Amino acid sequence: MSWLHWFDNTALVGFYALGLVAIIASLRVIMLANPVHAILSMIVTLLALAGIFFILGAPFAGALQVIVYAGAILVLFVFVIMMLNLGTKNEERESKWLSSDTWAVPAALTFIIAVVLTYLISMGNGLSHADGSVVAATIGAETVSAKQVGIALFTEYLLLVEVAALLLLAALVAAYHLGKRALDDENDSHNRHLAAPRGHTDQDFDYQSIDAKEFINTNIQYNKNDASYNARPNLHNKEDS
Repeated sequence: MSWLHWFDNTALVGFYALGLVAIIASLRVIMLANPVHAILSMIVTLLALAGIFFILGAPFAGALQVIVYAGAILVLFVFVIMMLNLGTKNEERESKWLSSDTWAVPAALTFIIAVVLTYLISMGNGLSHADGSVVAATIGAETVSAKQVGIALFTEYLLLVEVAALLLLAALVAAYHLGKRALDDENDSHNRHLAAPRGHTDQDFDYQSIDAKEFINTNIQYNKNDASYNARPNLHNKEDS
C-alpha cells in the first residue's frame, strides 16, 4: 500500500500520532462539563502541540508552549478553580474525581506524547551535532533557533510586536477599570446600608433630600429607642443635656 511508506519517516509518524492526541484531547475539552477535567485535557493538547512544534523544526516555539501555556497559565487556572471550589460538598465531589475513569484517558494520552518525543529525540535521523548530541527527527531540513526568532521579531516584525504589546496593555487597563468599578459599587452599597437609620433599609431612605442635621437627629432618635442606647446612661444623659 502507498501509505506504508509513511512508517519509513519517523518524524511523519510522530507528527500524525501527536496530531491524533491533540484532536482527542481537544474534543475532551469541549465535551467535558467539569472545568478541572477540561483544563487537564487542555494541558495534554498543548503538550501535543509542543511536540508538533519540535517535529516541525521550531524547538523554541515548542519550549514556549510548554513553559508559558501548559506549565504556567493553565496550571494557574487549575489552582484557581480548585481553590474556589471549597466546602464539604465539593470535597465529596472531588473525591469521586480521583477514580480511574477521570485520569485514565489524560494519562494515556500523555504517555503517548512521552513515548513519541523520547523516540524521536533518541533515534532521530542518524544525524548529530559537532558536540556529539543527537539531532531529533524533524520534518524538513531547516530548524528555527531561538536566535533566529528573536532577530525576526525585532527587525521584520517589530511593528507587530509593538502593536501586540499595546493590545495587552489596553486589555490590562480595561480589566483594572472594570474590576475597580465593580468594587466601588459594592463599597457604595455597603456604605449606604450602614448609613441608613435603624429600622430603615437603604431602599426606603432618601439620601438626596435629607440634610446633615436632620440625618444626625434622626439617628439619635432611633438610637434612643434602642435597648443598647438605654443601657448606657452616661452617654445619652450627656446627649440629652
